[in-house]
Amino acid sequence: MVNTLDMQGNHAGILTGSPDRIAGFYAPNGGQEQLQTIRSFSGNSDALVVPYKPDLNVESGSFAVEVTAVFNPYVPGISTLMHKVKVDPVTGHKKGFALHLYQDTPADAGTVYADDEHIPSFSVWLTTYDGTAKSGLRVAAKYTLDCATGKVEEKQYKHILVSVDRADGTLTFYVDRMAKMISGIPAELGLVSAGPAVTYLNQLSYLTEELQRRQEENGTSKDKLLEEVQIIGDSLNKTIQPVWRPNTTYAVAIKTRDVVDGNTGASVENTHIYGFKTAGPIGHFQQQSMAYQALLAEDRAAEFKLAKLQHYIDYERSFPDAQSRYDLSKPVLYRNPKVNLFFTKPYINAMFANWDSYLGMPAVNSRLQLQVFDPFGVPVSPELVWEQLPDMEIDVNNFRSLPVDQQILFLMNLSAAQDSCNEDPLVIKKRSKRGAYQLPDLEPNRLYTALFTAIYQPDGETEQQSEVHRFSFKTSLFASFEEQAKSFVLNDTPGSEQYAVYPLQVGFTQAEIDQNLKTLVDDQMENDPEVVFQYAVKYDRLVYGGLKLKNLVPVATTVIDLVTNVNPDNAEDKKILGILIRNPEAFNDPKLDPSLLADTVQLTLTTAQNNTVINPDEFIYIHSRDTSSVFITNAAMDIPVGQIQLAFRHKRFNGNDYQTEHEDYISPQIPVAINL
Repeated sequence: MVNTLDMQGNHAGILTGSPDRIAGFYAPNGGQEQLQTIRSFSGNSDALVVPYKPDLNVESGSFAVEVTAVFNPYVPGISTLMHKVKVDPVTGHKKGFALHLYQDTPADAGTVYADDEHIPSFSVWLTTYDGTAKSGLRVAAKYTLDCATGKVEEKQYKHILVSVDRADGTLTFYVDRMAKMISGIPAELGLVSAGPAVTYLNQLSYLTEELQRRQEENGTSKDKLLEEVQIIGDSLNKTIQPVWRPNTTYAVAIKTRDVVDGNTGASVENTHIYGFKTAGPIGHFQQQSMAYQALLAEDRAAEFKLAKLQHYIDYERSFPDAQSRYDLSKPVLYRNPKVNLFFTKPYINAMFANWDSYLGMPAVNSRLQLQVFDPFGVPVSPELVWEQLPDMEIDVNNFRSLPVDQQILFLMNLSAAQDSCNEDPLVIKKRSKRGAYQLPDLEPNRLYTALFTAIYQPDGETEQQSEVHRFSFKTSLFASFEEQAKSFVLNDTPGSEQYAVYPLQVGFTQAEIDQNLKTLVDDQMENDPEVVFQYAVKYDRLVYGGLKLKNLVPVATTVIDLVTNVNPDNAEDKKILGILIRNPEAFNDPKLDPSLLADTVQLTLTTAQNNTVINPDEFIYIHSRDTSSVFITNAAMDIPVGQIQLAFRHKRFNGNDYQTEHEDYISPQIPVAINL
C-alpha cells in the first residue's frame, strides 16, 4: 500500500516503521508530466498514524471510508489498509473498524487470461468491533488485466470505499466505483451512546468554627495588609529558594506556646524536633533510593525521574535541540559554538555546584561535565562559563517566567494595586544568571554527540560519574550568521558586484492570481482553494500548492529568487509576484513561535520609477516551517522593480526571552528587475 504524503486528509500523520520512497505516478507540473514519488508501506510496522482529532469521531453518525491501495497481485498475504480501533487498556474491549486486503488467490505473471471467468480475484474485509463482539464483511473483486497482453498488471490500483448510511440503515461496499455489497449495518458499528455527565470536585476549602471566630475577632486592617504585602515582597526579592547540602542530616526544631486569656505567665511551651537526610544530586541520588533499586530489579529503572536529566530539560529553549531533532534545530555555527542547556526547574543548576567545608563538614565537589564527540570518537571537554544577567522587572508580560508559587504572589500584588488596596505596590525583580559551554571551533557540516555526565565527589571519597543525558547535533556549513545570511553576495568588488539573484518564472492569468494566490497570502484559511488543503503550513500552501514550485533546485548558499509571472493570455504582461529567499539551513530556531519570526527577515525597497521608499512593514513575510526560506510579497502580489535591501536577524534565548540577544546582518543595495 502507498501514500503520497505524510497526511490523512487535512490531518498530519506520524510515520512508523521504515516505509520506502518509490516512483509512483505521473502528474502534470508546469504543462509537463512529471514522475511523483510515494511511500511504500511493505513492512509489518510500516504505517501512517493519525493522532485523534474530534472530527475523526465518525461513529456518531453516517460516514464513509475511502482508500486507494496499490499492491503486487503476484504475492499472497494480508495487508492492513486502515485501522481505527480504540482499545480499553483495562478491560481489553474494542470499538471501531479495520479494512484488510486479502490476496488468497495470487495471479500468475506469465498466464494470459482469455476470459473473465478465469481471472483470479482478491478480497477486502471490513472487520468491526464492539466490546468483546466482532464481525466481518467480505467482498471479492478481480485483478485488472493489461488489455494489450491479457496478463494481470504487475501494479494494481484499487479504489475501495465503504459507506455507512444511518438514515437507511445500510452499508455499501464499493470496489473501483462498483457496488459489490449492500447490507445492513453490523451491530458492532452501532451509535456510540454518550455517557452521563459527571462533575468532579477537585478541592474544597472551608473554615472551622474556631477559625471563623478568630477571623472575625482579628479583622484585617489597611496597615496589616501593607505589612503582609511587604513581607511577600521581601520573600521574593531578599531571599532565595533553599537548596539543601547533599549527604547531610538536618534537624528541624519547632517551638510552640499556648497562651490562654492573655495570661503569658501561665503559658506552656513545647519543642518538637524532627529530622531528615539528603542524598546526592541527579544521577547519584537514585543509588540510595529503595524505590529505584526495586525498579532496577524489574528492569524498569528508566521510570525513575531523578536518575536522568530528561525530565528537567527545557527542550523548547535549549540549543542545540536536546532531543536530537535535526528538523527542529538550527545547525550550530561552527566558529565559537556554544551549547546551552536550560532547565525547567532553577534549582537544578545548584545540584551541580561545589560545596565548601562548613561547621566541620567536609567539602563536596559536584559538577555537570559535557563531552562533545566528533564522528571519529575524539572528545572535547568545554568549560562551563557563567554570566550574570541584568535584573528583569516582572510585569504582566513576563510573570509566567517565575515559579508557579511566585506567579500567584505577583497576581495577588497586582490585584491589590488595581483595587486601590495597596497605595504603594511593590516592584518585583527577577535576578538570574546563565551558563553556557564554550566549545572550540568545530568542523563544518559534521554530526557531533553531546554527552553530559554528573560528577560527584564528597571529600575523601572516590569520584563518582553517571551519565545523565546525551543528544546529537549537526554543525552548520557556515562559520557565523553573517556568513550564512550574506552568502548570496558572489562578488563584492566595487563596480563589479554580483549577487545570487535569479528569475523564477511562473504563468498565471490575473483571474488565477486574484482567486487562487491572493487568498493564500492573508491569514484566513477558510478562503484558501481546496487544492492546497493537503499542505498544513501557510508557506507550503502558497509556494508548493498555489505557485506550484515543487521542483526547486537545492541551494548551497542564500539565493534570492524573483518569482516573476508571465500572463499566458498576454506575454507582455509581466510582474514580480514576490521574492523567495532560500538557504540550505534554518536562519532561526524552527521551534520559535511564529510571532517571533516577524522581524527576522525584513525588506526595504526603493522603486526605480520615482525613488519611493517602501518600508518593511508594508510587505508580507511568509516563513517556511524550518525557517530556511521566506516568501516576501504584498497584498497586491505586485513587487515594483528597483533596489532592495535585506535585514536578517538571528534570535537567541538569553534565559528570559528571545528579544534581547540577537545577531543582525544588513545587505547592500541589490538591483531588482524583470529579465525574462
